[in-house]
Amino acid sequence: MFMGMVLSTSFCLSVGLAQDSAASPQATRERQVIVTITDTPGRYVGGLHKDQVTMLDNGVPQEVITIEESTFPVSIGLLFNVSKSRYRDLLALARKTTLQFFDVPQKTNEYFIIGFDENSFLAADWTREPDELVSGFDKLKDLKPSKKSVTTYEALEIGIKKMREAKYFKRALIMISDLNDPGSTSKRDQVLEMLRRSDILVYGIIVGTGLPRSAVLPALDRISSVSGGFAKHAQNTAEFQDLMEIISLELRHQYLISFIASGTAADWHRLSFAVKPLTVRPSSSRKIEKVPLFARGREGYYFTH
Repeated sequence: MFMGMVLSTSFCLSVGLAQDSAASPQATRERQVIVTITDTPGRYVGGLHKDQVTMLDNGVPQEVITIEESTFPVSIGLLFNVSKSRYRDLLALARKTTLQFFDVPQKTNEYFIIGFDENSFLAADWTREPDELVSGFDKLKDLKPSKKSVTTYEALEIGIKKMREAKYFKRALIMISDLNDPGSTSKRDQVLEMLRRSDILVYGIIVGTGLPRSAVLPALDRISSVSGGFAKHAQNTAEFQDLMEIISLELRHQYLISFIASGTAADWHRLSFAVKPLTVRPSSSRKIEKVPLFARGREGYYFTH
């Protein structure tokens, strides 16, 4: 079983911009990052204040102007490898978990669904309607299996470009694939650069591969780590359902942090975060204990005027 309760330790952050200052060789601009904080077991932590978070921008401490728990909606893209018939068994479960975990009945978020085999197929365009999502899953189920598939990196590129139409600041791509053919190194580097210039979180669920985990995970780990998401392997339907629930919880229990960035145009800024441990006193003890918290997030951002 994967952990994913609410009480947390892991920063997922995406960088956005808020307002301009006067143009100058060393300009400043307010920016925002989305952060997921977890404890050691992976539980999501709420109720933190800005003085509990330290942020480094290119190694330099930056003042956190505001921090707020992000209850705002998300633009979510679902990417499914449907090239093999056995993967389609997951579609019914994916439909169930999407409708169950991702606030679809409340029409909070917006979604698109893309299936990919030897081609890509837009099964559901941007929508908040549950019926349209169900119809999209049905279209994927009806596709005939193919002998080959577009590569993982090509599918991600399609999803990133589709995200340019997103309505909301907070954006996430969820890819379900085997990664047996991730793609070329040049295509990987192109996708990495696209993500560095975007605010998209990437989550990967790896299924049905005939390769060992050690050979498969690195292909999507690098992509996910740049974006602030994660990639994990699902060996069975129970683990698949667990991972879908964890991603849903993560997207609902994050923080929006605002800070002032400075630099010159096209500067690359590497971000890192640290969180002060929680101080707790168990009811059965007089001794105060410290609960460590951790940060996971995108690598950084390009400064733009």
